[in-house]
Amino acid sequence: MLPSRLDPVARPARSGPGGRSGRGRSCYCPGVVPGVLPGRSLPLVVASTVSPQPPRLLVLSQAHPHFFTRWLEQLSRSLGPLELWTGTVPSPPLPDVEVEPLTPYVRESNRSRLRCWLSATAHVALKLLTRRERPPLLVLTNPPFLPLLIGLLAPFLRLRYALLEWDIYPEAVSAMGFAGEKNPLLRIWRSLHGRALRGAELVITLGDGMADRLREAAGDDLAVEVIPVAADLERLRPLPRSENTLATELDLGDELVVLYSGNLGATHDLEALLAAMHELKDETGIRFVVAGEGSQRRLFEDAVTKGQLPQLSLLPFQPEARLPELLALADVGVVTLAARLSGISSPSKMPPLIAAGAALAVIAPASDDLSSLVVDADCGRSFRSDDAVGLAGWLRELAADRAKLHALRENARRLAEERYDERRCLERMAARIDETLLRQ
Repeated sequence: MLPSRLDPVARPARSGPGGRSGRGRSCYCPGVVPGVLPGRSLPLVVASTVSPQPPRLLVLSQAHPHFFTRWLEQLSRSLGPLELWTGTVPSPPLPDVEVEPLTPYVRESNRSRLRCWLSATAHVALKLLTRRERPPLLVLTNPPFLPLLIGLLAPFLRLRYALLEWDIYPEAVSAMGFAGEKNPLLRIWRSLHGRALRGAELVITLGDGMADRLREAAGDDLAVEVIPVAADLERLRPLPRSENTLATELDLGDELVVLYSGNLGATHDLEALLAAMHELKDETGIRFVVAGEGSQRRLFEDAVTKGQLPQLSLLPFQPEARLPELLALADVGVVTLAARLSGISSPSKMPPLIAAGAALAVIAPASDDLSSLVVDADCGRSFRSDDAVGLAGWLRELAADRAKLHALRENARRLAEERYDERRCLERMAARIDETLLRQ
């Protein structure tokens, strides 16, 4: 997933009714209190085109991936004006989306994550308790304490809400190393999460395995809507290498190009990919492109510096505008999911890759939804995290058999068109929110 860079447009605050600063246009400067200039108490204001109508839905999300901005845009068109409380201010501002700043998400360490999660949760609690209007809520799982808070406040404040479960907590907390599975605080968390799920008017998650985990938490009769992360099929599509300026810059010819694009952090299972690169270091017909940042990037940098991987092009995160070109480089796209995250998270990089017509090399447990998907759709192959030899052998096969590669790539694009069309997925989400929250 390629994060976009935030570059909000700041303007002086204007007073709203009763002398309050105008809601919906605040942004933050990194390293200072959100929305406050150093040494001043005046909030910054992000220019936006906000409808005079009151918001029909309040969206709560401390942090979210870049594509969620498109989701907000689509939801505001379908449902009417929205209000967004967030630490990730959209840039440029979105029409019909008022923005209130929350504490930004800081992922530097577990301690920084916990600190900013608690801060944002407390901020939301204070704002909900002190405001008069309470429109229906769409609650995301960042910060992960947010569903617990809403579940507790809902009966007293008469809140009606939907949950969008990006990741399943507290299991994800355990996988990230915050606490062991038997920690008594996690047992309390599970109980509160189950309560929040049962109190929701609508529960949305990204995959069938994640839906099963939610039913384990709240009961088998919990109704869960599975709406996957999808892709903009008009913007992301196959592009001949001869027309791809990034391919020209990287001097890519007719080699088999294997792409990994996204986070290179500690929670991503990249050992098999790196080992397969070493296995194929003498294969002149195979090139690797890795684009991303994170703690494991140094492993790739060290190998390049030592001349061990001459076939690897190592790039930083690419600007959002170059995403179509970057993904279109791939004959094969690599998607990883660590075993400890199976069923509690879903990789968002898969739909954009298949939209661009890339076959998939999935490094994940065989039981995971993602592994089953590539087998059923015949658009790639799944490998265990310790099967670098198998991955390397399969890439050799594809480099030698272009007809087979072509078939896999066509199947991948077909899968994107049938199941991962962002427009259709968001229309479905908007319809469900409208039915369950807004028409009541």
